[in-house]
Amino acid sequence: MALSVKQPGSYVAKWIYKIADHVHIDDFKSAWNRTVQVCQILRSRIVRTNNTTLQIFIKDDVKWEDTEATDLHTFLEHASSINMTMGSRLARYAVTKEEANG
Repeated sequence: MALSVKQPGSYVAKWIYKIADHVHIDDFKSAWNRTVQVCQILRSRIVRTNNTTLQIFIKDDVKWEDTEATDLHTFLEHASSINMTMGSRLARYAVTKEEANG
């Protein structure tokens, strides 16, 4: 965490997947929300209290980024400007829509 504060963007991974056209996005999000509830590491944050750094797990901490009318490129530009600080979410989720070719 200390290095990512000193060098924003370091130690940050972005995983991008194409979701098949037949997948219903609301069903996908619902399934992912259940996964986050079961896997506490996906709800973790790093905090500092009393000169001690702790990893904590937040109950009901699933938040999808707002991507309304945003394409992937625009969202990635926006996401790169988000600084990771003590107490911030370590995992972020978003679904963007791309225009069909042709």
